[in-house]
Amino acid sequence: MSEVFVIHLWPPEMFCGVCDAPVFGLGGFGVPMWEGMVLPNDWPDEWGGFPACRPCYDWQQTLTKPAYYQPPPLPEPEETT
Repeated sequence: MSEVFVIHLWPPEMFCGVCDAPVFGLGGFGVPMWEGMVLPNDWPDEWGGFPACRPCYDWQQTLTKPAYYQPPPLPEPEETT
């Protein structure tokens, strides 16, 4: 049987459920959320799983209580002279 090299031209694309960044492929990361709050792993009540980018997944792993995502502040514009 012959071997064939395949290039996937249109990989599945999803968006991070936390920060809306594009997540290409199946990613493999997910975070528990409920009504916009990101939940810690040991949350006992209802929740739903959402796809996540690696930075949001790493952030969620550090949570000990529910939290809303706060995007990083934008850099200050440089002054031009």
